[in-house]
Amino acid sequence: MIKVEYQGGQSRYGRHPVVYMRAVVDEIELYAEMPTDDDDMAIYDSLKADIIAQAQAHDIDVGRLEFWRDTTLYNANQLAKTLGISREAVRRRLERGTLRGDCFLADGQPLFTEETLQRLRGGTHG
Repeated sequence: MIKVEYQGGQSRYGRHPVVYMRAVVDEIELYAEMPTDDDDMAIYDSLKADIIAQAQAHDIDVGRLEFWRDTTLYNANQLAKTLGISREAVRRRLERGTLRGDCFLADGQPLFTEETLQRLRGGTHG
């Protein structure tokens, strides 16, 4: 499977903030971006459709692409609650660099996948 990045950052085509998706498949970059907006789901759906169209145009099997929303994502508060630890403990780990988000919202807030949750359940949560 090829993970499709879903993150926020600066546009490649200007200095405005955007949400983007990016994947590299067989040395072919698939990339789509949109300005940030309150309707996050509409942006996600539009970017996903664009990435799928690009993949099809390059004869890439779309089934190889793994999109973030196809998995459960947790924000820092949800992660803390699910793990049974304090939000402060999550914040400290983020600050120390011992915990990193799997993807990020346009405002920089980290999101965590089920895989990260399972990994943390197997280790210390300090």
